[in-house]
Amino acid sequence: QKYSLSSQSPIETTLIKKPIGIGSEGIRQFVAYGGAIFIYFFIFLYGIQVMKGVIEEKTNRIVEVLLVSVKPIELMLGKIFGLSLLGFTQFFIWLIFSSLLGIVVGSKLPIAQLQQVDLSSTSLSFEWQMLFHSLFTMNWVFIVASFLLCFLLGYLLYSALFAVIGSASDVDTDTQQFLFPLTTPLLLSVMALPVVISNPSGTLAHILSFIPFTSPITLMARVTFLEQNATFLIEFALAIIVLILSVFTVIWMASKVYKIGIMTYGQKIGYKQIFSWLVQRD
Repeated sequence: QKYSLSSQSPIETTLIKKPIGIGSEGIRQFVAYGGAIFIYFFIFLYGIQVMKGVIEEKTNRIVEVLLVSVKPIELMLGKIFGLSLLGFTQFFIWLIFSSLLGIVVGSKLPIAQLQQVDLSSTSLSFEWQMLFHSLFTMNWVFIVASFLLCFLLGYLLYSALFAVIGSASDVDTDTQQFLFPLTTPLLLSVMALPVVISNPSGTLAHILSFIPFTSPITLMARVTFLEQNATFLIEFALAIIVLILSVFTVIWMASKVYKIGIMTYGQKIGYKQIFSWLVQRD
């Protein structure tokens, strides 16, 4: 389309519209940010609940009664998995309501026919064309499954460490020295989101995807760009394997500290003492 600036000006401008798909990254970036931020908040929220629960049981001496019938690692895993089930219950409630909403919308709109329409030939504005193109081409099943998997593994990894903090503390104020180093990787992965999302195949995205303490958030930020990276599925599988192995390792190490810390009262516990509990022979 050509436009003349004025009747006296010979200058003409040409408006060139980009083909559909080139500018359709907005919705993908929005979903990537939302999923990654949700994982961050849920890991932190449920991890704090694990820590506070351990402190409460320790200070009320409830743990002494519980340890008569269960092992310390069983008590720790029971608290961790119990809260994880609570989180999954909330997710599935949201998923059910979202699915019902999708079914209602799908019954009112011819979704199958819309997916086959050449959006560039419709009367929709360019912004709406980009929105519909993104919604129709994103792999929502993979995105939801990745969200649940990244949350579960990230939660198990961090909640074991939160349980250690709770076992080494008698009151909430004792946890401050441990919380900042523990949550630093989470904060760094959130701060790196703009770089990761703008370049999901870049060096920083690759590195953070294979660091267990940053991979849950980073992987979630990259899954919406699945179609743009042919090797992402292989990277995703390898990163998940590394994360699973890390979860088992951290839980095993945390259980060694937990069983000693949970029965320690009236002492100011530091990193040196926690390390001595970790290397102590059973």
